[in-house]
Amino acid sequence: MTSNQPLPAHPFEPDRPAPGHLPTGQLDAFDQAALVYLVLPVLLFAGWFLPVPALALAAAVLWGLSRFWHGPRAAAQPLAPWGWMGWLMLAALAVGLTAVSGTGHLVFANTDWHIRDAVLRDLAETPWPPGYLNDGQSVLLRAPVAYYLPAAALGTVFGSSVLDAAILTWTALGVGLVAWGAALRCTRPRERLVLALVLVMFGGWDLLGDMYFELVWPASTKHLEWWATFAQYSSSLTLLAWVPNHALPAWLGTLLVLRHWRQPSLARIAPCLMAVTPLWSPLIAIGLAPFVLLGLDWRRHAGLLLSPLRQWPWGLVLVVVAAYITMDSSAIPSGWQFRDPATFSRFFPTYVLFCLLEFGLLAGLLLLAGLRDRPLLLAIGVLLLLPLYRFGEANDLAMRASVPALMVLALAAAHALTAPTATPRGIRAGLVLVLAVGAIGAWHEPWRALTEPRWARSGDSFPEAVAIERGATGPAELPPHYVARPNRPWLTGLMRTPTPVLPHAAPQPGDSR
Repeated sequence: MTSNQPLPAHPFEPDRPAPGHLPTGQLDAFDQAALVYLVLPVLLFAGWFLPVPALALAAAVLWGLSRFWHGPRAAAQPLAPWGWMGWLMLAALAVGLTAVSGTGHLVFANTDWHIRDAVLRDLAETPWPPGYLNDGQSVLLRAPVAYYLPAAALGTVFGSSVLDAAILTWTALGVGLVAWGAALRCTRPRERLVLALVLVMFGGWDLLGDMYFELVWPASTKHLEWWATFAQYSSSLTLLAWVPNHALPAWLGTLLVLRHWRQPSLARIAPCLMAVTPLWSPLIAIGLAPFVLLGLDWRRHAGLLLSPLRQWPWGLVLVVVAAYITMDSSAIPSGWQFRDPATFSRFFPTYVLFCLLEFGLLAGLLLLAGLRDRPLLLAIGVLLLLPLYRFGEANDLAMRASVPALMVLALAAAHALTAPTATPRGIRAGLVLVLAVGAIGAWHEPWRALTEPRWARSGDSFPEAVAIERGATGPAELPPHYVARPNRPWLTGLMRTPTPVLPHAAPQPGDSR
């Protein structure tokens, strides 16, 4: 296609019909499946509470979820014209990506899985909530546990031997839902192929950033994302390999918001999204919130959004989840990246280079292509602001809250390459170049997984895994973003008494060994 007619300026706006939108504000099979996937762990989280509060929380979740099967509904959208072959390819893509990410330990898994395996093990082998002894104080597991709970529940019932298969299956199911939701934005097989390539291999120019500071071509197994030292914007493959617990709610939440942008259906599902996402990842909830707030048509749909009859279950869930997630959270380090002019003068040049390489080149090309929709402009603004504030030991705020905005950029890039109205040839070539260089850096993640030696889940408890990670010969201080002192009496009064976690070498109660 050689036309130089500019692209539609609003690829995400439903008032300008585009694939993947439901103009009447309906919910379809994908929406319902994605919401069930995000809500199920919160239903299991009720098991952390005493019987009466647990029943009340579970009833609220089920009642709120049932409302998504009432009101306007759309017919299920198959992957036409692929039919059953499309579903088979989608399933193969989901399982393949999940397996090569290291989830389930079929191949090499990154070091973060030592801690993640330990949390999963403690949740499977310990009555909820797990408790620990940290520097002489009793603490409980206070972390975004949603990702782990379905697999942990299966491990509780069938034994820890199923944990690898359970977490692999649960993750692949989430990846499959993301692929389904993304495919619904397309109408032709070629569009789906381009979109799949862009989403899977999407990443910034970490390769060039690393070479700029190291002055050598990096090893093929090197993790490139931390070249700027103060922040990282992770590629899709990096997110799946290191933090699927953050990536899945971000990707699904972003797809849901964009599909229902400015529609009454977003007012129906937004309270649910913002209530359950923090139990998956509070930082993802922060990154998703601007898109939810801008995507709502407040003038027309405020009544639906704030309806007590419809939304009270999610208000209750939000209060409980927020109280749990923020318990004793003041111990987490935070602050501005620049506290004085001298610090800022050192920070600013790297910040500019970071923004240019991680998203600036791509965003500039999309703007030159004529894309002017509100989600894209918001995404660019969010990505510019996030590196300025540091939260967490590794600046988790920038790493995780950026994922929804990066998803918007990836979808916009795929749209620019496949839209029926042609992108100017020079801009199209520039987009291909920018995406290709990003893909080279992103490929380091699966390459490492496929070439480094596989290791098996150790069965260590969380304190044991922390001690090993920090090279301690005895008990190590537990990281504050995983544990908390039970200092909210009203909440802990509703919860079961934390059960002390036993080390993996110790026999469990009732164990026949």
